[in-house]
Order: sequence, then structure tokens, then C-alpha cells
Amino acid sequence: MSATAKGAAWLAATRPRTLVASLSPVAIGAGLAYRDVGEVSEVLVGLCLAFAVFMQVGANFANDYYDHAKGADDDRKLGPARAVASGIISALTMRVASYLTLAFGFVLGLFLMKLSGTGWPLLVVGVASVVCAVGYTAGPFPFAYIGLGDLFVVLFFGFVATGVTHYVLVAQVGSEWTPEWWVGLAVGLVINNLL
Repeated sequence: MSATAKGAAWLAATRPRTLVASLSPVAIGAGLAYRDVGEVSEVLVGLCLAFAVFMQVGANFANDYYDHAKGADDDRKLGPARAVASGIISALTMRVASYLTLAFGFVLGLFLMKLSGTGWPLLVVGVASVVCAVGYTAGPFPFAYIGLGDLFVVLFFGFVATGVTHYVLVAQVGSEWTPEWWVGLAVGLVINNLL
């Protein structure tokens, strides 16, 4: 396989048409923060966007690997071909890529935590993001296979991405009645329909 074809396979494995799912809630959280404080750090917004994209791409790679390992993608009749199931990328390579992508995203999160001064709550979000990105299709009780996939999509692409972006930019957590949480729910529900 040519380098161009291999590169195209990796690009397709990121599922680029779905990346709006990580970009939109971060942009909305940043917009809400701007509304609240009148000025936001472009560097922190950029790190929030990068963290979200790396977590989603890492999850997509992990899903490609674990769905294949469980046999879920082998007889796929609908949707795009998966890189591992179609033999374009080896299972081991995809597994390593998923962990490296998630690890890089986690390191970005640590950098974001340091620059924003938000401390341990962001560390908890980072660890939970990595665990749930893999746990979506891996382990003995994968969320996607036991009816919890939608819940985790709404949670992470809605509440977490929107609310945590707002938190990082304004350095405070709102109550359950503040707009970032309600908007996060709405965003999560829309993204759940997209994914």
C-alpha cells in the first residue's frame, strides 16, 4: 500500500466528519465564558479544543480496534469501512495509536491544568476522559454494548466539554442552574444524534 493510501486510511480512521462533536461544545463553552467575563485566553481555548479533538480521535481509534477485536465490525453492512476490520491498518498498530493519541491528549490536559490554575478537578476530568474513551467499546462492560453509549456521549460531548471549557476559562464552577450546564445538555443531545 502506498504512503498516500496509508495516510488516507489514517485520516479516515480519525472520522473527520464527526470531529464537530468535539469542536462545537468547546466553542460554545468558550462563547459562554466570553459572555460571562468579557475576555478569554486564546491559548486556553486552543488547548481545550486540542484536548477534545485528541480525546475523540483516540476514542475513535480505540473503537476501531476494540469493535474489531469483539467481532462487531467484521460483518458491517452500513457506514464507512473500518480500518482494522478491512485490513488496511493492523490491529496492533491501531491499538498503539489509540493509546498514544489518548496519552498525548492527556498531556495536553495536564498542560491546560497548569496554565489555567484549575488544579485537581481537571485531572479527574482527564483521567475519566481517557478511561471512558477506551471503556466505550473495551472491557467486560463496554458502554456502547450495554445501553450506556448514549449517556456517555451526552455526558462527555455535552456537559463535560461545554462545562469544563467554561470552568477553565472563568475558573469557577457554576451551579446546576447556570447556562453552561443547560446548554451542555442541549449540545450533548444534538451530538448524540450526530454520532
